[in-house]
Amino acid sequence: PHDAVPEPPFEGSSGIVRASLAPLHRAATTLAPDETHVTPALAQFCRLCILARHPQLVLPLLSPSKKSGVRPFQVVPKQTGASIADVHGYSLYGGTCLMLMDDFEGAGDMFAMAVCAPPTCFAPATEACYKRMLLSNILADASTSRSPGDDLSSSASPPKLCGTQVAHRLRRTAKVYHDLHEAYVGLGPLEGKDKVGD
Repeated sequence: PHDAVPEPPFEGSSGIVRASLAPLHRAATTLAPDETHVTPALAQFCRLCILARHPQLVLPLLSPSKKSGVRPFQVVPKQTGASIADVHGYSLYGGTCLMLMDDFEGAGDMFAMAVCAPPTCFAPATEACYKRMLLSNILADASTSRSPGDDLSSSASPPKLCGTQVAHRLRRTAKVYHDLHEAYVGLGPLEGKDKVGD
Protein backbone atom coordinates (compact mmCIF):
# COMPACT_ATOMS: atom_id res chain seq x y z
CA PRO A 1 0.00 0.00 0.00
CA HIS A 2 1.15 3.50 -0.75
CA ASP A 3 1.14 6.45 1.63
CA ALA A 4 -2.45 6.61 2.76
CA VAL A 5 -4.66 9.41 1.57
CA PRO A 6 -6.68 10.44 4.62
CA GLU A 7 -10.21 9.13 4.55
CA PRO A 8 -12.60 12.01 3.82
CA PRO A 9 -15.72 12.58 5.88
CA PHE A 10 -18.68 10.83 4.27
CA GLU A 11 -21.56 12.60 5.97
CA GLY A 12 -24.35 13.94 3.82
CA SER A 13 -24.68 10.72 1.84
CA SER A 14 -27.43 8.31 2.61
CA GLY A 15 -28.17 4.61 2.59
CA ILE A 16 -26.16 2.13 0.61
CA VAL A 17 -24.13 4.85 -1.13
CA ARG A 18 -22.81 6.13 2.19
CA ALA A 19 -22.16 2.60 3.42
CA SER A 20 -20.13 1.89 0.26
CA LEU A 21 -17.97 5.02 0.22
CA ALA A 22 -15.61 4.21 3.10
CA PRO A 23 -14.79 0.60 2.07
CA LEU A 24 -14.25 1.60 -1.56
CA HIS A 25 -12.05 4.51 -0.52
CA ARG A 26 -9.96 2.14 1.61
CA ALA A 27 -9.71 -0.35 -1.24
CA ALA A 28 -8.76 2.37 -3.74
CA THR A 29 -5.91 3.55 -1.53
CA THR A 30 -4.62 0.21 -0.23
CA LEU A 31 -4.87 -2.11 -3.25
CA ALA A 32 -2.55 0.00 -5.40
CA PRO A 33 1.22 -0.52 -5.00
CA ASP A 34 1.62 3.27 -5.12
CA GLU A 35 -0.38 6.37 -6.00
CA THR A 36 0.30 6.07 -9.75
CA HIS A 37 -1.63 2.81 -10.25
CA VAL A 38 -5.23 2.49 -11.43
CA THR A 39 -7.27 -0.15 -9.61
CA PRO A 40 -10.83 -1.41 -10.13
CA ALA A 41 -11.72 0.10 -6.75
CA LEU A 42 -10.50 3.54 -7.84
CA ALA A 43 -12.81 3.52 -10.87
CA GLN A 44 -15.78 2.42 -8.74
CA PHE A 45 -14.99 4.98 -6.02
CA CYS A 46 -15.06 7.76 -8.66
CA ARG A 47 -18.44 6.47 -9.89
CA LEU A 48 -19.85 6.27 -6.39
CA CYS A 49 -18.75 9.84 -5.60
CA ILE A 50 -20.85 11.02 -8.54
CA LEU A 51 -23.85 8.99 -7.38
CA ALA A 52 -23.42 10.34 -3.84
CA ARG A 53 -23.24 13.89 -5.25
CA HIS A 54 -19.87 14.36 -3.58
CA PRO A 55 -17.34 14.57 -6.44
CA GLN A 56 -14.94 16.46 -4.16
CA LEU A 57 -14.31 13.29 -2.15
CA VAL A 58 -12.32 11.80 -5.01
CA LEU A 59 -10.11 14.87 -5.50
CA PRO A 60 -7.25 13.68 -3.24
CA LEU A 61 -7.04 10.48 -5.29
CA LEU A 62 -7.14 12.31 -8.65
CA SER A 63 -4.70 15.06 -7.78
CA PRO A 64 -1.15 14.61 -8.97
CA SER A 65 0.78 13.05 -6.12
CA LYS A 66 3.36 15.08 -4.23
CA LYS A 67 5.92 12.34 -4.73
CA SER A 68 5.55 11.59 -8.45
CA GLY A 69 3.72 14.70 -9.70
CA VAL A 70 1.28 12.62 -11.78
CA ARG A 71 -2.27 11.30 -11.51
CA PRO A 72 -2.82 7.55 -11.37
CA PHE A 73 -2.13 6.20 -14.85
CA GLN A 74 -0.33 2.85 -14.58
CA VAL A 75 -2.25 -0.33 -15.29
CA VAL A 76 -0.59 -3.53 -14.10
CA PRO A 77 -3.25 -6.28 -14.13
CA LYS A 78 -1.05 -8.81 -12.33
CA GLN A 79 -0.57 -6.42 -9.39
CA THR A 80 -3.92 -4.67 -9.18
CA GLY A 81 -6.40 -6.71 -11.22
CA ALA A 82 -7.20 -3.63 -13.33
CA SER A 83 -8.43 -4.08 -16.89
CA ILE A 84 -9.01 -1.72 -19.79
CA ALA A 85 -12.61 -1.36 -18.58
CA ASP A 86 -11.27 -0.03 -15.26
CA VAL A 87 -9.13 2.53 -17.11
CA HIS A 88 -12.19 3.64 -19.08
CA GLY A 89 -14.27 3.84 -15.89
CA TYR A 90 -11.54 5.72 -14.01
CA SER A 91 -11.16 8.20 -16.88
CA LEU A 92 -14.90 8.66 -17.43
CA TYR A 93 -15.95 8.97 -13.80
CA GLY A 94 -12.80 10.73 -12.58
CA GLY A 95 -13.03 13.25 -15.42
CA THR A 96 -16.72 13.78 -14.68
CA CYS A 97 -15.89 14.49 -11.02
CA LEU A 98 -13.32 17.09 -12.12
CA MET A 99 -15.84 18.68 -14.51
CA LEU A 100 -18.37 18.89 -11.67
CA MET A 101 -15.75 20.79 -9.67
CA ASP A 102 -15.03 23.15 -12.62
CA ASP A 103 -11.54 21.75 -13.29
CA PHE A 104 -12.13 21.55 -17.03
CA GLU A 105 -8.48 21.28 -18.02
CA GLY A 106 -7.88 18.39 -15.59
CA ALA A 107 -11.09 16.75 -16.81
CA GLY A 108 -9.90 16.98 -20.41
CA ASP A 109 -6.67 15.22 -19.41
CA MET A 110 -8.61 12.46 -17.65
CA PHE A 111 -10.91 11.91 -20.64
CA ALA A 112 -7.92 11.85 -23.00
CA MET A 113 -6.48 8.95 -20.99
CA ALA A 114 -9.38 6.71 -22.06
CA VAL A 115 -9.26 7.93 -25.64
CA CYS A 116 -5.53 7.07 -25.81
CA ALA A 117 -5.83 3.70 -24.06
CA PRO A 118 -4.71 0.78 -26.22
CA PRO A 119 -7.77 -0.35 -28.17
CA THR A 120 -8.73 -3.93 -27.46
CA CYS A 121 -12.09 -3.02 -28.95
CA PHE A 122 -14.05 0.18 -29.36
CA ALA A 123 -15.76 0.74 -26.04
CA PRO A 124 -18.77 3.03 -25.50
CA ALA A 125 -16.76 4.69 -22.71
CA THR A 126 -14.14 5.76 -25.28
CA GLU A 127 -16.80 7.63 -27.23
CA ALA A 128 -18.29 9.14 -24.04
CA CYS A 129 -14.83 10.28 -22.93
CA TYR A 130 -14.09 11.82 -26.33
CA LYS A 131 -17.36 13.78 -26.31
CA ARG A 132 -16.72 15.00 -22.77
CA MET A 133 -13.12 15.83 -23.68
CA LEU A 134 -14.37 18.14 -26.44
CA LEU A 135 -16.85 19.82 -24.09
CA SER A 136 -14.27 20.22 -21.32
CA ASN A 137 -11.85 21.78 -23.84
CA ILE A 138 -14.49 24.36 -24.75
CA LEU A 139 -15.25 25.07 -21.09
CA ALA A 140 -11.55 25.23 -20.17
CA ASP A 141 -10.95 27.75 -22.95
CA ALA A 142 -13.99 29.81 -21.94
CA SER A 143 -12.67 30.07 -18.38
CA THR A 144 -9.21 31.33 -19.44
CA SER A 145 -8.03 34.26 -21.49
CA ARG A 146 -7.89 33.71 -25.22
CA SER A 147 -6.12 35.95 -27.71
CA PRO A 148 -7.45 36.54 -31.23
CA GLY A 149 -4.57 34.56 -32.80
CA ASP A 150 -4.87 31.44 -30.58
CA ASP A 151 -5.25 28.18 -32.50
CA LEU A 152 -7.65 25.79 -30.78
CA SER A 153 -8.36 23.53 -33.75
CA SER A 154 -6.00 20.78 -32.54
CA SER A 155 -8.04 20.31 -29.35
CA ALA A 156 -10.95 19.04 -31.48
CA SER A 157 -8.96 16.12 -32.85
CA PRO A 158 -8.47 12.86 -31.04
CA PRO A 159 -5.12 12.96 -29.20
CA LYS A 160 -2.04 11.99 -31.23
CA LEU A 161 -1.51 8.83 -29.18
CA CYS A 162 -4.99 7.62 -30.13
CA GLY A 163 -5.04 4.67 -32.54
CA THR A 164 -5.90 5.49 -36.16
CA GLN A 165 -8.99 3.26 -36.31
CA VAL A 166 -10.27 4.63 -32.99
CA ALA A 167 -9.65 8.22 -34.16
CA HIS A 168 -11.65 7.66 -37.38
CA ARG A 169 -14.51 6.07 -35.49
CA LEU A 170 -14.54 8.84 -32.87
CA ARG A 171 -14.72 11.53 -35.54
CA ARG A 172 -17.66 9.71 -37.13
CA THR A 173 -19.64 8.83 -33.98
CA ALA A 174 -19.05 12.15 -32.19
CA LYS A 175 -19.58 14.37 -35.23
CA VAL A 176 -22.06 16.69 -33.50
CA TYR A 177 -19.61 17.31 -30.65
CA HIS A 178 -16.77 17.80 -33.08
CA ASP A 179 -18.87 20.29 -35.08
CA LEU A 180 -19.79 22.14 -31.87
CA HIS A 181 -16.11 22.43 -30.99
CA GLU A 182 -15.24 23.62 -34.50
CA ALA A 183 -18.02 26.23 -34.33
CA TYR A 184 -16.68 27.48 -31.01
CA VAL A 185 -13.14 27.68 -32.38
CA GLY A 186 -14.48 29.68 -35.34
CA LEU A 187 -15.89 32.35 -33.02
CA GLY A 188 -13.69 35.20 -31.88
CA PRO A 189 -12.31 35.01 -28.32
CA LEU A 190 -14.84 37.39 -26.76
CA GLU A 191 -17.75 36.16 -28.86
CA GLY A 192 -16.99 32.53 -27.93
CA LYS A 193 -16.94 33.27 -24.20
CA ASP A 194 -20.29 35.05 -24.46
CA LYS A 195 -21.85 32.08 -26.26
CA VAL A 196 -20.56 29.58 -23.66
CA GLY A 197 -21.95 31.77 -20.89
CA ASP A 198 -25.42 31.64 -22.49
